[in-house]
Amino acid sequence: MCLFFVFIASIVSSSKIIIISAENYTTEELFTEEFDAKIIELMEISKSPSLSVGIVYQDEIVFLKAFGEQSHINTSYMIGSSSKPVAATAVLQLYDRNIIDIYDPINDYLPFEISNWRSPETEITFYHLLTHTSGLADTNDYGDCLWFSNISFPDYLYEFLNINGSEYDPEIFHGTTGHLYAYENINFDLLAGLVHHITNQTYGNYLTENIFLPLGVNNTRLSYLDYPVELRAKVYDLDISDDLFEMEQHDFIGYGGAGLRSSILDLTHFLYAQMNEGEFNGFQILNKSTVELMHTRHSGDYGLGWMWDRPELLQSPRIEGHGGIGYGTMCFLNFNPDSKVGVAMLSNNNYSDSNSSNVWRDKKNDIFRYVFNTALKLNQTITDTTFAGPFTISLAVLTFSIFVMVIGRKKK
Repeated sequence: MCLFFVFIASIVSSSKIIIISAENYTTEELFTEEFDAKIIELMEISKSPSLSVGIVYQDEIVFLKAFGEQSHINTSYMIGSSSKPVAATAVLQLYDRNIIDIYDPINDYLPFEISNWRSPETEITFYHLLTHTSGLADTNDYGDCLWFSNISFPDYLYEFLNINGSEYDPEIFHGTTGHLYAYENINFDLLAGLVHHITNQTYGNYLTENIFLPLGVNNTRLSYLDYPVELRAKVYDLDISDDLFEMEQHDFIGYGGAGLRSSILDLTHFLYAQMNEGEFNGFQILNKSTVELMHTRHSGDYGLGWMWDRPELLQSPRIEGHGGIGYGTMCFLNFNPDSKVGVAMLSNNNYSDSNSSNVWRDKKNDIFRYVFNTALKLNQTITDTTFAGPFTISLAVLTFSIFVMVIGRKKK
């Protein structure tokens, strides 16, 4: 009993009690009209006419919306280098099905031979292509051909890579195989060609049947002509005076490295599967162990068609995934594995012709940072602290005193 009065005295003298409650933010609290308005404000600052956003939290798609001039979620954009994780997924499906091994020489599967004259004793494997360590390089002629030539996919691979090809240039091999990491689109263009040759399907059909239809979507294509006009994202750039102008539509036939087109709906479903051990709605597009292999660092911070860290985009927390700069477009596809928060984002205008392209692109990055940092709050706890005053304390003391007296009488 003495201890009880000491306790009461100490409470009364302090004159306050701290009551703490905690709960997580909800989507309704975060993704409000103010959230939308901020995105539109940042779009205006970055001169982005259209933009689409998808947000994944754990095992749920919590936000999906298109903004600006073209505000349909099925609006298609060229996704640039975000094509690479799609190509990697296609190749790794063949690995899961025991059709290939990633350490197999690619010449075992091609109808023509490729040999790196800088290291002829080392055969190029799928692994070398997936990790950008093949020794191949994107020459200027190679890049120009994929835009402006009548040559078709995958025929151009033979013409550029076989010693007897009409476009062969020894400088397409910039280093020895298996030693030097060099980020080059041609590695993934060749992977797309391998998928075509191994499966006897067009690359586009393979992706549709084995990746996107199982993910419940069907808006990823190889050409802008595959979409109705109203669902083709307009392509924009800035001139040397940083004024916005619209460009003509063009296709890029480097499908594995940078040429795919997709919508925010497709990419959000794809990101969901990458975040959830290869599974979406009961369908496994990759084995769990294969997703882990894909997301593991192999060459510096590069996995298998996957960037393990994107510090230039977000310093903290660590995010992984892949970005892309397409023709008049930009794509973001990233998540944080600890919080299981992921954001896919598509927008037009890539600022290639601006004298300040990096400055403008960072303004676009600011939109991603705002969206991602807002989404991170889904994994944060709101703490509510309440201080009880003297009246509340007195009432609590009185109630407790009566309780003690009643118990004492019962004992008698």
